[in-house]
Amino acid sequence: MVICGAPYDFFSFIADVSIDATNEDLQLNPPSEEDDLLRRIIDGMGAYTRVDLQPMLMMPNRTHPDLTPEKPRAAKTIPAHFSPVERVDTDDVARIFGHESHGDGRTFFQVGEPLNMDDIPLCLNLPRFVERPNAVFGKTGARKTFLTASSRAA
Repeated sequence: MVICGAPYDFFSFIADVSIDATNEDLQLNPPSEEDDLLRRIIDGMGAYTRVDLQPMLMMPNRTHPDLTPEKPRAAKTIPAHFSPVERVDTDDVARIFGHESHGDGRTFFQVGEPLNMDDIPLCLNLPRFVERPNAVFGKTGARKTFLTASSRAA
């Protein structure tokens, strides 16, 4: 998830999802399954879903062009209250991890997609990847051998 702050966007993961209520009695004594009308009335008003987000990285907001050359960095603060939250899209992932179209065509290598986010490429910066000892783990058919052969060629 991306929390759209000003002047920074906060790239976050979902830490917890829970059901909450405006009244504790509603949690202790929920309406019966037969009471469909009451359940529909309460849903969204008296009972709601709570999502806890953990900001991990911060990067300049797209609306602040003077800050955009900054690279992502660890989140050392939190966004303002009531900041809008959006689902991460292809452009957001490319801002963090790069994209095969960035650089000279040999710098970034697609290794797959984030979990439950089909059609959003996840790339590695190969020159940075081979600077330190590393290991590649993945299930059969995840292109591990292809990745390691490509990183040796870079």
